[in-house]
Amino acid sequence: MYIYHTTIITALFLLTTVNVFANENLEDSTTRFKRLDSGMKLSGMYQLHKADSFNLFKDTINVELFLNKIDPYYLIYSQDLDPTNLDSFINKYYLSQTSKDKYRDKMKKVINGSKSTYYRKFKLFCDEDQEIRTKYNSCIDSFSCMYLLVKMRRSDSEHAAYLYSYVRNKGWPSPSNGSYFAGVIAIHDHIHHGFYIPIVENALNKGLVDPVLLQYLIYYQKNNVGFGSYLAMLDTTRNIKIDVSSLLEYKLPDNLPEIRQILSKHCKAKTYLLFQCLENNRYIYWDQKAHYLGNANVNGHILAQFFNELRYSCRTNYPKDLWEIHWESVPYNIPKIYLYIVY
Repeated sequence: MYIYHTTIITALFLLTTVNVFANENLEDSTTRFKRLDSGMKLSGMYQLHKADSFNLFKDTINVELFLNKIDPYYLIYSQDLDPTNLDSFINKYYLSQTSKDKYRDKMKKVINGSKSTYYRKFKLFCDEDQEIRTKYNSCIDSFSCMYLLVKMRRSDSEHAAYLYSYVRNKGWPSPSNGSYFAGVIAIHDHIHHGFYIPIVENALNKGLVDPVLLQYLIYYQKNNVGFGSYLAMLDTTRNIKIDVSSLLEYKLPDNLPEIRQILSKHCKAKTYLLFQCLENNRYIYWDQKAHYLGNANVNGHILAQFFNELRYSCRTNYPKDLWEIHWESVPYNIPKIYLYIVY
């Protein structure tokens, strides 16, 4: 399992502003994937799903058929396959002993074989990326969290520059050149999502990428607008503004019942959080403390707790553990947090 993003969206890089005020000119992922159906069926994810499905019915013929359609590099990436766990992966499938032996030999040739320079490079970058994010998502003190955030930004920049240069000169890498690991880097390079989308779409049609990569790129690109547009949206739409500044003290607001009641009357509403104060460092300090307190709290981040309390206000529930918050500079020193319910 790969960590594609930290839970609090705007803490990813502070390079772009991500929100659910969508760019309606971009094709959504559902429409796009219907159009790319044939490419989807070439993907390792689809082939593995089919193999697993036929395995439930002990259909040895189709299990073998679909397993052999999967690029071994996809399994190395998605299943973390290596010589120590290859047998346990193969033995969970209903295959004849002869088929297992043939498949084991096939996989061993790739797992133990030499890898290209680009494969090794992209895997190294991906491993670094995941190591930093794993540590950042478990740090429990301000110094460690800030250190890891700075380290994350630096490594993301270095990795993104390398991938962007590679793709501009050579196109999207093949699986044997690290396609799947490159996808993790591309997701974290928000500035170039628009550049990558058509290239990844073409790669998907050839079965060279995980469909999840294209889904993430489309999601972030579709929901990426400038902060000025964000504020203009709040100024020009019908909305209800509610003071939830108790979040500054990492406490749930006392007016939760009132907020739930409002949301129950506006189930199609979108919610936005705005942190207002004069200086950005006040927001950064609060944000980092919320992060490490959340890592140390069984209930998680205070904003996860807040939005999880709002999830059941309507029949259509809010996604779990997904939120956003933006900072706005205002000419006063006392910070405030406001919830906007846009309907």
